[in-house]
Formats: sequence, C-alpha cells, structure tokens
Amino acid sequence: MSQQSQNHTKHIQEELDPELLELAAAAPRDSVLRPILMLMVLVLGVFIIKDWQEELAYYFSSSEPIELGQVSDFPDKAASDPDWRPEIPHNRYVSLTGIPIRRSLSKQYKYFKLIGGEIYIEAPRDDANLSEMERIQQGEPKGDTDRSYFEGAGRALSFSAMPKRYASLRQYYQTRYAIRFCADYEPREIAQLEEQRKELALKVWKKTYEEAPEEEKAKMTPEPSQEKLQELITENPVCVDAWLIQEGKKPGDHLWYVILSGVFAAFMLVDLIFLIRWVARAVRGR
Repeated sequence: MSQQSQNHTKHIQEELDPELLELAAAAPRDSVLRPILMLMVLVLGVFIIKDWQEELAYYFSSSEPIELGQVSDFPDKAASDPDWRPEIPHNRYVSLTGIPIRRSLSKQYKYFKLIGGEIYIEAPRDDANLSEMERIQQGEPKGDTDRSYFEGAGRALSFSAMPKRYASLRQYYQTRYAIRFCADYEPREIAQLEEQRKELALKVWKKTYEEAPEEEKAKMTPEPSQEKLQELITENPVCVDAWLIQEGKKPGDHLWYVILSGVFAAFMLVDLIFLIRWVARAVRGR
C-alpha cells in the first residue's frame, strides 16, 4: 500500500467515532418490518385458503351426480307426506329435470326457477363471449322460452351457505316476485314472522266463521284445530329454503383451486421457516 493510501486510511479511522462503531456493531441486521411482512403473508394465505374451503371440498366430493328427479313432482310428494322435504345436499354434484320460469340475465349467466320447488339454475349464456355491440346486433334473447324443458347436472348450493356475491340474485327475486328467503333472516326473526302469520290466520278464520251463513257455520268451528292451523301456515310459509344449481360445474372443474392452494401453502411454509429463523436470531442476539 502506498504512503498516500496509508495516510488516507489513517485519516478516516481518526474521524470515526468509537461509540458510533460500537452502536453499529450492536444494531440488529434484520429490520423489524421483516417479521411483520412475514406474518402478513401467513395471514393472507390462511384467509385465501379458508375462503376457498368449499371449492376445495367440492373438488374432493363424488363426481357421480346425486339424482334429484323431476322438480315438478315435488308438490305431489309433499301433499302425500306433509313431512317430506327434498333432500338436496349442499356443495354436491346433482342432476335434475324441470320446467323453467322467472328468467333473468347477467352479463355471463342466465338464471331461472324450476316449477315445483325453490330451485334456481345458473347456466352460462350462449352469447357470454360476445361483446355488447354483438349482443345488441343479435337482439335480446327470446322471452317465450319458459316452456322449454331443462335437464342437466351441476353444483348445488344452499342459499343459506352460498357465497355473498349471490346476494344480488336473492334481492332480485325478492323484489321482483316477493319471495322471502330464510337465508336472509335470523331464527329469531323467522319465529316472529311465524307468530304473526299464525295470528293472521286465526283472524281470517274467525272473520270467515262470523260472516259465514248459518248452514256453513254449522260445519265449522269458531277456531281451527292445531293441525288445521299448522296446515294453513305450511301452505304459505313465511320464508323458503332455496338452492342454486350451477349447471355444468363438475367437481373436477375446481382443480385450479387445489393447485393454487398448494402454491399458497408452499409459499406459507417457506415464509414460516424464514420467520422461525428470524425469531431464533433475535433471541440469540439478546
């Protein structure tokens, strides 16, 4: 090293404060922001995978559809057995047939209800890939296709457990057709509505009895029996349990959820290892 370089190095060492050098040596190498970011990655990964848990469960469910039969037969089955209810499993692959009514459209899907039950179908639009201009040129879909017959299979979702993005669909049918879905009410609210319905049924029965001719009144009672009262309420329930069938959605179609969840899980594992190492270094540095 030349004499000039030695003099320059010596000059720098003389200018450095020994106390600053001790602080620099004692300062932690890792920023405190690093573990915070690692924790945020873990929380985000857990949130995403938890949000996809139903999609993941559907992927691992049976690919053999559960046959629900003809939906228009549901009222006859309920009439012959008052305790009968359609056994529609949530988040499973099902097949069914029925006659569509009450159609509506979104940009990607068409929706309709099947006669005989509170079952709604979500089916891809035939013109889903067209632009707005192309759709305008083709004209609006025909509205007289309600007489067509539906036969298909898809993923069944209970309205009470379906994703929140379908809230607008429930709201549309509530507003347009005055349908009350039980998914929008708490059990306490449903009990209150049932009590109000019972009081209204009693009032209507009493008024009908009082205004009936004597010969008809002789065949009636001043108040309905408990069985008759329950029958009146059951015929017109305060709210309905409903299901959405996503036509064509098979369990195997959710493979991407499994792949992406695996990728997120791998990132989370690596992130957790780095977090543990950071904590270990911080403990040793104390």
